[in-house]
Amino acid sequence: AVKGDPDNFWYNQALAGYYQQEGKTEKAIDLYNQMMVRFPSKEDPLFALIDIYGRASNYEKLIETLDLLEDKTGKSEQITMEKFRIYLQMKDDKKAFAEIEGLVKEYPLDMRYLTVLGDVYLQNDKKEQAYETYRKVLSVEPNNPQALYSLANYYEQTGQKELYEQQIDTLLLNKGVDTNLKMNLM
Repeated sequence: AVKGDPDNFWYNQALAGYYQQEGKTEKAIDLYNQMMVRFPSKEDPLFALIDIYGRASNYEKLIETLDLLEDKTGKSEQITMEKFRIYLQMKDDKKAFAEIEGLVKEYPLDMRYLTVLGDVYLQNDKKEQAYETYRKVLSVEPNNPQALYSLANYYEQTGQKELYEQQIDTLLLNKGVDTNLKMNLM
């Protein structure tokens, strides 16, 4: 079918899927790469390659493909966090943090991304940077529930029990905090 109608996306998709199913991964990769050129508006080949490279732990190709997807769809939290995770697995902390910082630069007014950056700092033992990031968010949005909660986590992780308890009280008394989060905190 592909030979008879090479410009039919669905025939190509079915053949690439067949190659994958039969363990002919290289043929599938070649076909998906051809499909990216022939069908530039379609994202399916990129997602298929991401899956293949992820399963094979081929991090360089995975990052390359995620970059292509990002070029096509724009910077997003999901792609950025995936690239961050991969760079951490590759033991390239510099590039990992550059990904998150790039997301913050792309959307400087979105305090959610700045809070995510703080959370990433905290998870990776960069406590001072995490604290400064949370304070920055709270200086712009004093009642930001995510930043308030993240700051509470910071206080807990740094052994500041009194400040942790005060932060939890602040969250519980804040009318802007979701009821489910309040229930989880209690």
